[in-house]
Order: sequence, then C-alpha cells, then structure tokens
Amino acid sequence: MFDQEKLVAVIAAYKEYFPNHWKDEKYKWKAIQSFQEHWNISAENLECCYMQKQRKQSRQIAVM
Repeated sequence: MFDQEKLVAVIAAYKEYFPNHWKDEKYKWKAIQSFQEHWNISAENLECCYMQKQRKQSRQIAVM
C-alpha cells in the first residue's frame, strides 16, 4: 500500500515547483506528448519507428 497523503503532498509540492522550472522541464513533457501522439506499436518495423522519433526529438531539443 502507499500513503495517499504523502502522494498528495508530493503532487502539491511539484505543482508549486513546476512554473518556475518550466524552461528546464519542457523538453520532457514535449517528448512524452510526441510519443503519445505519434508512436505506433503496430508498426511493422518498431526499430525504425523508434529511431525516427529519436532523431526528431534530438532536433527539437537542439532548437530549444
């Protein structure tokens, strides 16, 4: 079992921390968003799909 009160406290602390650190954290959220929008687990060649996503993400991080 986990302590739900501790979880609520951690989430509250993160919400307080986050706005001041968005520029440092944005790339993580963008990567997750991109994965959710474009990943295709049914692709015939998962390695190719993965490599394409990695290249795209690397270019996006370089621009930031």
